Amino acid sequence: MRYIWFVCICLTIGISGFWYNTLRNDPKYIYEPPWYRGHLRDISEHYQTIAKHLKTYHDKQGRYPDNNEGLTILTDLRKELVDKQTSLPSPMGTYEDKFNWGYYIPKYAEMVSFDGGILSPWFEPFIYENRNGLDETLFTDSPVNYDKERSYCIEVDKGIYVYSMGAVMYYQKYCLLLKEKQRNEILQVVILIVGPILTLIFIWLFIRAKKVVNKPRPLWRTLKWVGSVILVLISLGSWSMVTITTCYVMTSFGLHSRPRMIKEYNALLEKYHQRGVINQQTYQKIKTALDDVNKLIEDNKIK
Repeated sequence: MRYIWFVCICLTIGISGFWYNTLRNDPKYIYEPPWYRGHLRDISEHYQTIAKHLKTYHDKQGRYPDNNEGLTILTDLRKELVDKQTSLPSPMGTYEDKFNWGYYIPKYAEMVSFDGGILSPWFEPFIYENRNGLDETLFTDSPVNYDKERSYCIEVDKGIYVYSMGAVMYYQKYCLLLKEKQRNEILQVVILIVGPILTLIFIWLFIRAKKVVNKPRPLWRTLKWVGSVILVLISLGSWSMVTITTCYVMTSFGLHSRPRMIKEYNALLEKYHQRGVINQQTYQKIKTALDDVNKLIEDNKIK
C-alpha cells in the first residue's frame, strides 16, 4: 500500500507542476495583451492627430465640422495621408500601377484617406460625431456612450467625438482577454494551494501505511528503486519545466476582422441616416466611397 501512496505523491507533484507551468507559460497571455495594447495605442495616436487638425479647423473657422462635412473637410490631413501611402492608388495614395502589378501594399499602421473621409489601419472609416445642437437621443446607439474612460474613442471638445468600430471591437476583445488571464492566474494560485495539501495528505498516508513483511527479490527491489527515482525526478522536473514557444505570429494590422467592423459601421451609419444625423447626399457619398474600397479588398488587390 505504501507504494500506491508513493506513486500518488509523485503524480500529485508532477501533474500540479506540469499544469501550473503550462498555465504560467501560456503564450496567449504572454503575447496577446501587449499586442492589443499596441493596436489601441496606435489608434489613440491617430485620434490625437485627427483631434489636432479638428482644433486647427475650429480656430480658423470658429466652429467644428458638422456631421455631413465630417472628416472629409480636413483637406490638409487627408493630403498628408495620401502622400504617405505611396503604394495605394488614388484617391487613397499616390501609386500609379505602371507595370500592371494588379495589387497594392499599404502601410498598415497608417491612416488612409478616401472620398468618404479617413480610414483606420483596418480600412474601416473613422466615425465623427458633432452632437452640439442635436438631441442626444439621436446618438443612443453610439459606442461613445459606454466609454466613460475614453479607452477606444476621443472627446476632441464638448460634444465632438471621433472613434473607430475597429478600436471598439479590439478593446472589447482586450477586456475579455484580461478576464481570461485573471482566471488563469487564480487557477495557478489554486494549484499552488491544493497541490501541496494533497501531497501532504498522501505523505501522511504513506507514513501510516504498513511496510511489506516479506522481502522482495533483489531484481524486483532494484526495479522499484529505479522506478521510484524516475518518478521523483519527473515529478520534481515538472516544476522547473519551461515552455518554449518557437512561433507565435500576430500581424500588426490586418483585414481578417474587417468584415465584422464594416458590418457594425454600416449598421450605425444606417441609423444615423434614418435619424437625420447625416443627409442622403452624405450617406450615399460614404457608401459609394466605401464600396470602392471594399471592391479592391474583395478582389484581393490590397494585400
